[in-house]
Amino acid sequence: MKINSVNKINQAYKPKTNFSARGKVKKSEKDGLMLSSIAKDVQIAKTALKKVPDVRMDKIEPIQKRIESGTYNIDAKAVATKMMRSGFDYKG
Repeated sequence: MKINSVNKINQAYKPKTNFSARGKVKKSEKDGLMLSSIAKDVQIAKTALKKVPDVRMDKIEPIQKRIESGTYNIDAKAVATKMMRSGFDYKG
């Protein structure tokens, strides 16, 4: 297979020039990237979330201790009621 348009591809990556009305050549500005304020806020939020642990040990440790000591009791009826209510309230 022969590729004849290699020069055309290479030209696409060369700096582009614009001709002014008087025939002088002006160099184009380089490509740039501008982020909106929302995009910047999203970046800040993502960075902050990376610093937060996935597991909240302050919530887990007391429950874990109660389970190990045998004092952690769950009201099964209350759990079932909440599960049923959340299942029927779901409108997805």
